Amino acid sequence: MRFWEGENKKTAPTLFLRLAKDQLGFATGAMLPDLERWRGLVADDEHGGALADALAELSAGRDLDVAGQGYKRVPKPYPADHPRADLLRHKSFQARWSEPPPPVMGSSELVDHCLTRLDACADVHRWLVTNL
Repeated sequence: MRFWEGENKKTAPTLFLRLAKDQLGFATGAMLPDLERWRGLVADDEHGGALADALAELSAGRDLDVAGQGYKRVPKPYPADHPRADLLRHKSFQARWSEPPPPVMGSSELVDHCLTRLDACADVHRWLVTNL
């Protein structure tokens, strides 16, 4: 399931929920139609630092995968040793994780279980909505 916030559902910041028999998946992300804007925000200490902090919080206790790197090197004019070099190499962005099915799978309690996890994505998702 996709829940996007914005006019263009293909590029808008989106919350994702994947239900499968053997796992649940959760994510937040967006396409990055303006890579120069993304890089400027990520490189900026205030904006980029806020995203890095939100990702650190989201990753606490999770095996978080931050996907979307499309470049092997940090693009110019940014230094290769930039503190957010990994994010500067992105062409798209998605922070995601999966987990085994919970004991509440198949019950009405699954809705609250999933909402709790999607709520954990709120800071990263809000950063994307506000800045992209």
